[in-house]
Parts: sequence; C-alpha cells; structure tokens
Amino acid sequence: MSLAFYSFKSIPPSVRTWRTICLIVVLVVVVCGVVYAWCSTNPVTETYSNTAYSPLQHGINNINSNLLANHKVATSRILQLNDIPCPRFVHVHRTLSADALHQLLQAYEIPYPVVVKPVNGNQGKRVIVNLNNAAQAHRALVSLLGRRRKGKPVSGVIVEEQVQGMDFRILMLNHKVFDIVCRMRATVIGDGVHTLDQLIQQRNQRQRRDKRFPTKSVSWRYVAEQLGVPYDVDHDLGSTANTIRLLHDYIVPPQQRVIITNVANNHNGCNPVRVPLQSVHPDNIAMFERISQLFRLKMVGIDYMTPDIAQSYHQVGHIIEVNSGPGMDVHRSAYPRDKKVVRRFVRALVKSVPWSPYE
Repeated sequence: MSLAFYSFKSIPPSVRTWRTICLIVVLVVVVCGVVYAWCSTNPVTETYSNTAYSPLQHGINNINSNLLANHKVATSRILQLNDIPCPRFVHVHRTLSADALHQLLQAYEIPYPVVVKPVNGNQGKRVIVNLNNAAQAHRALVSLLGRRRKGKPVSGVIVEEQVQGMDFRILMLNHKVFDIVCRMRATVIGDGVHTLDQLIQQRNQRQRRDKRFPTKSVSWRYVAEQLGVPYDVDHDLGSTANTIRLLHDYIVPPQQRVIITNVANNHNGCNPVRVPLQSVHPDNIAMFERISQLFRLKMVGIDYMTPDIAQSYHQVGHIIEVNSGPGMDVHRSAYPRDKKVVRRFVRALVKSVPWSPYE
C-alpha cells in the first residue's frame, strides 16, 4: 500500500468529500475558462457575437446560411437577384457629407423618406425611420457609424427607402408556414385629462402587468408629426429638447390616437396579433416558402410589410428582413391564453413535423 493511498484513507470521510467537491469545482472553472478563451478568439464565434445568433439555430440551420441571413446587405441583394420585392437600398461603411449622400441616393433612385439601420442589428434597435431629407439622413448616418458594439465599430449601415404598410412576422419551419402574426404599433388614446407622458407610462404599466414588453424607445419625431408640432433636429438641439418636453406635457384630446413608435417590434411594446392563414394570399405563402428554400433555412423568421396581406406580393408588399434565429416571444404573445405554443413548436421541431396552430 502506497503512502499516498494511506494518507488519503486516513482523512476523515467528511473532509474527504469536501476536498473532492472542491477539486471538481476547480476543474469545472478551469474548463469554462479555457472554453471562454477559445470562443473569444475564434473568428466564427466572434462573427456570431455581432449577429442575432442563438445556439438553437446553429443546431437546425446550416452555419453558412446563418451568416448569410444575418448580413442585411447580402440578404437584400439575394432577394433582388431572385425578383423578390425588397426596399431599394445602399450600403454605406464610412461617413459621407450630406450632399454626397443625397447624390448617392439619387444615383440608386432611392426616394425619401428613408430608413437608416446597422448592417448587423436585431430587435429593431438603432433603426432610425422617417428621414425626409439629406440632412436628417446624414445626421442618422453619422450617429450610427460613430457608435460601437461590443467594443467594436459598426461594420456599416444600410440606407433604404421607407415602405408603408402593416408589419408581419412569418415563422417558417421545415420550409412551411408555422405561424403568422401582425405586430401592431404601440398606440395611446387621449382622454383630455392626462398628458402624453402619463398615457405612455400607463400603457407601459399595463404591458408589464400582462407580461408584455413596454415601449422604451419613443419616436418623438413621428409623434410630433401626428400632433402638428414642429420638430427640427438639423440645427438647434436646444429647441429639439424643448419640443420633446412640450410633447411630454401635451394633453391629448379625447379619443385621439397617437402612435408612439413607428418601429413595429415586439421588444418595443408592439403587441402581435395572430393572422388566419386563409386570409393570406397564396402567392405570398409560396414566396415565403421560396425564401426559406433559397437561404436553405429550416427555421427562419421573415419580416414582411404590406398594406394588405390578402393581396399578392406582385401588386404590393416588401420583404424587410430574413432572420435565421427568430424568437418565440412574438408568437407566444399572440396566444395569451395558450401557454403550450412554445412546447408545441419544440415538439414539431424535434419531430421535424410542420405542425402549426392552423391545424
């Protein structure tokens, strides 16, 4: 019998157990540190850190398809080459003067108003809409290019035409339509007593009570346009701050509806409503399936904007984005009384059966 074995056996059982536990904890910490160090230096995981990547999508979708779909410029260009309608756009990766930006938009025949958004963004964050002239677009461009994400500069922004209509999210599973919801923009209704800021706070309290997302980002320019209040951010920042304070204290007349955000995103308080499948035009369903097959994505969320989803995309409608890692929050919120929608989705995912709430 060795001395080491004898000394180990001589240790009381309680102490021996705690030493074993401590040794296991140390080993786990060391392994986690090694994995973290590898992930922080691995170019593939570094690329995913700038996208809406999730481990679930990696196990379902092809890694190259994920990278392609998470790059908005590549996605829009592929849609254009395949005659699928999407907003006209231009990719800008450096700061331009207002005149140069205006000439660039004219060369690509992009009309105002325009939208400025980062190439690798998600959840509607840092999307600036309703830019009606070159000065406003230039200001938004400089603002986004000057920001940093995860310590790194933004890789570029997209300036695209702003299309009108209702915002729909189509969830595809195994190249079939699983669910369709319409994201209604956050709205408050005046009562002639409360201020706009009070109405927004009341709505956010109801959202939290119902376990929904509150509206944290208010589109003050869009609110000012609805209320007829001048809002100019091109020259005097002090007057802009005064305008926002004026809007905070503005008493909304009774029954007047005010849309407080024009970015229809579930994470910014835009509640989703389920869309019956029979109300969707067959051409649109065929287009959604084609996009899923085109990008070779078994699970994908498609953002589609149109005034009427019952009309064919040949007449009206645009694809806004293709998301390879769609979240289930927007679909779960559309079924407040059905707590099993996520469970059914996972079951269909595991069984590779295109079950949907429409069946």
